[in-house]
Amino acid sequence: MRSLLALFGVGVIQSTASLVAQNVLIERQMVQYVDERSDEATDLLEEVVNINSGTMNLTGVRRVGEVFRAALDDLGFATEWIDGSPFERAGHLVARRSGSGPRLLLIGHLDTVFEPDSPFQWFQLIDDSTAKGPGVVED
Repeated sequence: MRSLLALFGVGVIQSTASLVAQNVLIERQMVQYVDERSDEATDLLEEVVNINSGTMNLTGVRRVGEVFRAALDDLGFATEWIDGSPFERAGHLVARRSGSGPRLLLIGHLDTVFEPDSPFQWFQLIDDSTAKGPGVVED
């Protein structure tokens, strides 16, 4: 009986070690993917930060939505713009992607709150990992 339990235990340990190794590989691939696209992500962030999207600047908020919509469409999402004029706002961007795996709901906002006359308007890269500007770290 002990040898059967020991054999079972070895099997569990080997299976667990295999899963851990597989997860480590997947995590490394994800980190590599993000690292390889860091400049692209920074460029996208700079583009949207430099669009004034104060809450009541409906044109600016829509422009930010257009940029994100194009990016999400390129990633294979089905996007939809919901007009906000009935509630006196720019609107909402909804993106969906079907497939297997866990379902996630991500929520963010397109406005940066800073109106066109605010002095806090532009993206500024401080160093290789720090930036400042309206909306840089809100979502």
